[in-house]
Amino acid sequence: MIKLIGNVRGHEVPVTCREAHRKLKDAGAYLLPRRGKGSHEIWWHHLVPERGLTLPCHSDACELSPGVEKQLNRFLQIIQERSASSQ
Repeated sequence: MIKLIGNVRGHEVPVTCREAHRKLKDAGAYLLPRRGKGSHEIWWHHLVPERGLTLPCHSDACELSPGVEKQLNRFLQIIQERSASSQ
């Protein structure tokens, strides 16, 4: 089971790019090489072929905005749902 990241015990905890990378790798997503513009990265997963996830990561320590964090959690949730239904 993939644990979603972000809001912990009612407190807003900023999600860093390093945490997002770890969660995406644990879920089986992979980084498309040189596909993002500038410091943007595009992550892909075979269970979600209709869309990728774009992260605006300037460094591993940068914090994600709430909107990007919401997209990340939704992307991880779709992967989790589809992997559970395929087994």
